[in-house]
Amino acid sequence: MMLDHLPASAPRGRGTATVLIADDEPGIRNLLRITLNLDGIRLIEAANGIEAIAMARAAHPDVVLLDVKMPFLDGFEVCRHLRADPETAGAYIIILTQLDQPDSRSTSRASGADDYLSKPFSPLTLMQQICDILEGRRRESPA
Repeated sequence: MMLDHLPASAPRGRGTATVLIADDEPGIRNLLRITLNLDGIRLIEAANGIEAIAMARAAHPDVVLLDVKMPFLDGFEVCRHLRADPETAGAYIIILTQLDQPDSRSTSRASGADDYLSKPFSPLTLMQQICDILEGRRRESPA
């Protein structure tokens, strides 16, 4: 993916997109907050699995960034809950984790995640990926 033209803001057209950041590490949440601080994106945060489910049900995010190792419920379990709930099933879910092993990737797919990124990740690549996801969703939604 070329990153020579990064967007100055999130894709426009149908209002603000919501991105849920679910990670128990404040430093990672801060990095993601800085990375995704773009016009047109509303960021919400959760520090554990139970908070992540509650925030997703309340805010109906377009994209969910899920850490695997979180207190109370891990990211795979949160993903399964979100996919089982009609209110949150349509979110694009990206697993962000330090567990870069084949069984973690297969568990991610089995839990319903759309994508899987290993930490450390490139903040610029993640920003571009999220902007591409949101742009694609805006093109697909009825006018």
